[in-house]
Formats: sequence, C-alpha cells, structure tokens
Amino acid sequence: MTIPKQKTWTGVEATSSDFNNYTGPCPATVDINALAFSSIIRTGTWTPTNLSTCLYGGYNVSDGAQNDALGWDVLLGAGTWTLGLTYRTNTDAGIATVQLSTDGVTFTTVNASPYNGSAGTVDMYAAVAAPNVNTTITGITIGANGIYRLQLLAATKNGSSSSYKLYPQHMHLHRTA
Repeated sequence: MTIPKQKTWTGVEATSSDFNNYTGPCPATVDINALAFSSIIRTGTWTPTNLSTCLYGGYNVSDGAQNDALGWDVLLGAGTWTLGLTYRTNTDAGIATVQLSTDGVTFTTVNASPYNGSAGTVDMYAAVAAPNVNTTITGITIGANGIYRLQLLAATKNGSSSSYKLYPQHMHLHRTA
C-alpha cells in the first residue's frame, strides 16, 4: 500500500512498514473513524455498531471490561496538536484515558509529560444516552516526527456508571503549531 502524499489523511489505513517507507511530509490533519478503521489495535472485545443517528455511521463499543483499549497507529509531525473526539454517551459508559505511545507498549496519558495536553480523560457517562457528543484536548506536544499509537483506555468509570464501556465514533488530530 502507498500512503498518499497529502496534507490531510482521511481514513488512510496503513501498516508500520507503510509508515517506515513513507517519504512525504507529515500530515497536518489526521481523521480516524472509530467504526470503519480496520487497522484498529484492540485489547478486549469491541463491537462495531451502526447507528443512523451517529455522525460517521456509528461507534465502536467495548464489552465493558476494565482496561479494554482501542488504538490506532498514526504519523504525527513535531509540533502542537489538538485532538477532537466525537463519542456516544450512555448510562454504562466509562471514562476514556487518552494516551500516546512511541513503541506501542509504554503509554503516557496526553496531559502528562512529554505531551502536556489540556486534559487526559473523557467521561462518556450520561444519565441519558446521546450520540455525537464532542470534546477537545488542546496543547498536545509532539517532540519529533514519528509513528505514535493513539489509544483510548477504559481504566476508570464515573461513580454513577454501571460499566467501563467506551463508545468512540470519530477522532480528529489537527496540528496547530
């Protein structure tokens, strides 16, 4: 597979060898559809769910086990990034810990050093289920061009939630500086 040489990658699916062979510029924008992206790295059981009221056609839902995770390998350039996350809330939803890794093994929450983003978690719980909820994490610092694994981890849950399920629909990374 050849990665297109463009500034915005929408739905580009690539393996690590594709990234290693890529010689173009790092993208300024990366879009990830959590439902359709087939190169997802999963921990636990996840089910793609089509729902017409959801932007991007639906969401991916975990089975509710603590520490289930969903990840994507993305090529990021050095600079400051903003992560937009669209998700579905629910009464059984957990809190997503947003993490990055340079090796796919050791993960750091995006609000900790060296990334220093504005937040590190997203509480997907709500008393009434609703699709298309948006949140933004700003100021994520990427120190060097490279392949990073973006991961949503179901480590904790809201005290009112009955489970640790996560319901991501879409993620959007945009370099701001």
